[in-house]
Amino acid sequence: MDWWNISGNPNLPWIEKNLLKYWSKNIEWGNIARNETLFGSDKNFFSSNYDKWSTHNFKNFSKLSSNRYLPWSKDFIESYKYHWDWRMLCINEGIPWDIELIEYFSKYVEWGGYYPCELYNGEGEVISAVGGKGFASGFIINEFLPWSIEFILHFEKDINFRALVMNDGVWEKAFKPFMSEDIIETVIRIF
Repeated sequence: MDWWNISGNPNLPWIEKNLLKYWSKNIEWGNIARNETLFGSDKNFFSSNYDKWSTHNFKNFSKLSSNRYLPWSKDFIESYKYHWDWRMLCINEGIPWDIELIEYFSKYVEWGGYYPCELYNGEGEVISAVGGKGFASGFIINEFLPWSIEFILHFEKDINFRALVMNDGVWEKAFKPFMSEDIIETVIRIF
């Protein structure tokens, strides 16, 4: 049996059949960390089972960082701030990110976007120490942030605008409300 994948499968009858207890000797707690069914059905699931993740390496917290159903709040994040995978936290759509929360954790959050890197050829070999372009995820791809013109202006120095075009939430929340069919048609004609 592939207990790693079984442990991460949210579609199994975990609660109805009490599978955690039934399979207790086989459970892979590292992958239970991403099983949203268990966290969504019990608001105390994290605290009740914290010992299962804290005794292992930080990879468990990477999976926990992406789980939408943890009891996300400023205090909860603060309690484990040295354990989180901040890149995963920044793309987690279950966290109620707002300007205040982002500023509070400004030393830890990752905005992501394009960055200069080595240049590679078609075979993946480095052909130059400069000239390439890489991409890192972070807030830049999180459609669930409170994107607005004010939000964008507030974090203007942190935002990689070239990467921002990939985020549909920015269009829907910040720009679409200010667009009319005439403006869109004019822009299309220009380009």
